[in-house]
Amino acid sequence: MREGLNIVIDDNAISQRYEINIFNYLGQSMTTTQLQNKNVYIPTENWAEGIYSIQFISDGKVVGSAKVVKE
Repeated sequence: MREGLNIVIDDNAISQRYEINIFNYLGQSMTTTQLQNKNVYIPTENWAEGIYSIQFISDGKVVGSAKVVKE
């Protein structure tokens, strides 16, 4: 079974460029992904257990954030 995050942007203005940045608890970048549509799957099977921070960026500005716990 694959482990991962399925991220869905609930925004009708998806024509804007969105970027997702994910960092571990040490602030190290785990991945940066450009969204081309309203959803993206990010594999996490190689990530260690812990807390991860997600930043949603549009037009160079952070427009949202979330925390994810991998157990």
